[in-house]
Amino acid sequence: MYGKIANNKNGDLPKKPKMGLFFMLDHNTDECIFIVQVYLAQCSQTKSHVAMKVQEKIRIRSEKDVQFILHEQQIMKKLDSIHVVKLLATFHTEKRIYFIMDFVSEDNFSTFTKKVTLRPEHVEFYMAQLFLGVEYIHSKDISHRDLKKANMLLSLKGHVKICDFGLAKPGMGPGTTTRTVCGSLSHMAPEIHERRGYTRSVDWWAFGVILIELLTNRNPFITHDTAAFVRTYPFPEMHFPGMPSDAYDLASNLLRHDSKRMKPEDIARHEFFSCIDWDGLERGAVEPPFSNKDGLDLTAKVEIVEEECESVVLRNGRMEPFQNFEYISESRWK
Repeated sequence: MYGKIANNKNGDLPKKPKMGLFFMLDHNTDECIFIVQVYLAQCSQTKSHVAMKVQEKIRIRSEKDVQFILHEQQIMKKLDSIHVVKLLATFHTEKRIYFIMDFVSEDNFSTFTKKVTLRPEHVEFYMAQLFLGVEYIHSKDISHRDLKKANMLLSLKGHVKICDFGLAKPGMGPGTTTRTVCGSLSHMAPEIHERRGYTRSVDWWAFGVILIELLTNRNPFITHDTAAFVRTYPFPEMHFPGMPSDAYDLASNLLRHDSKRMKPEDIARHEFFSCIDWDGLERGAVEPPFSNKDGLDLTAKVEIVEEECESVVLRNGRMEPFQNFEYISESRWK
């Protein structure tokens, strides 16, 4: 069902078609926890293409590492929306852990925006789709906590899908607070930097930062000391040449103290989104400004091979902690 995983003495992962190599860092120490590789794969039964995230068990040695992986799995199992990358299955072998997800594309918005010039009406469309994605995640009482262009994928048909829930926090209903310092410095709200309690409204702060990035091609908070700069809030008035007045007004109302930050219902009604057909967008019926099908090679064939190895043993002596890790999404695996 998951494609071919062979057993032989060659334990090397295939070099193609790899979609990305990611380093998971401990946000307190900046120590590399483990390396994540993402591959384009094909289901042998349905012939549909999927994204396969692979993590080496040899790097997992603490309960913290285990809980990080299980935490992401449990959150992704709760999500089923056209605006979010869907988890299709998880399983593990003696050597590796596998997440099988919707294949969206190789492009996130960090790479996509280097290829095209976005006009304000394009940004309006993409930010509206991002809004619906964040609203859906919040409806499940989950805060993403790491919204940024790199975690926005562009589907082959040109739609936005939110990905990477490794730092997401469940149980975040309206008004619920947490104190964990996490996220990407340039997108973290002041209340996170200040190490005081914060709510899921930190996602709307990041939303405002992304809006500015898409319209101006720069992040207002990337400085020689980003964290120190964000903590100086309220900031002196910022000027972004060429940024439409309605977009500037929206961003200004999002990059505010959490007690005064614009509420989601007001975001949707803001003048910046005056041309958006929200019902059509929710159904995926609005034509995107760009497609994303050029240059995609779906023909390469490789195998991931499994060599004989010992089971995971944590530092506390606990044997194989992923015994109940197998999962299949019956609603989406067709």
